[in-house]
Amino acid sequence: MGFYDTAQKDITKWEGSISHMYVDTNGYVTVGIGFMMPNAAAAKGYNFVKRSDGKKASDKEKEEEWKKVKKLTKGKKASAYKADTTLDLPDSDIKKLLLEKIKSFESGIKGIYSDYDKYPDELKLALMDIAFNTGVDGLKKFAKMKKAIDEKRWTDAATESKRSKGRAERNKYVYDLIIEAGKKMPAAAAATP
Repeated sequence: MGFYDTAQKDITKWEGSISHMYVDTNGYVTVGIGFMMPNAAAAKGYNFVKRSDGKKASDKEKEEEWKKVKKLTKGKKASAYKADTTLDLPDSDIKKLLLEKIKSFESGIKGIYSDYDKYPDELKLALMDIAFNTGVDGLKKFAKMKKAIDEKRWTDAATESKRSKGRAERNKYVYDLIIEAGKKMPAAAAATP
């Protein structure tokens, strides 16, 4: 399994995939794996289908559903919104959009980690998970982790990868990825006198 396949599988595992519109904890109408739609017009850009018959939804139906969902209480469990919706985004579209988002995040990560292309997949996956969870700007805040990675201090880098609001098992997943990457990128040799 290649990097992109693994990244898609892992991000879907941690973020979840919801085929219908829902309101996230910040009050944004969202679908799929965190695909935020800032306004009703944005919903038209998605290939929603009617749950009742699988036929393509019209732009009007997409906008109406967005407006209806936007009025619902924010932050409930995403699956709780299904009863209030009639449209779904096909799984194939969710996977395609996720891949596009991963590639976009990867571009942002490369702007922070200039050696990104040389990293083993484990380190790339760890950085992607943090970026996907916190945003690329959030990843920039992990300055101690970056310094430890640059200096090949893998245990320190893994320790500094912890997200204070992250789930313990997700933090451990990233910690373990960084430790595994370190085995493939040994620490720099100590200078001899």
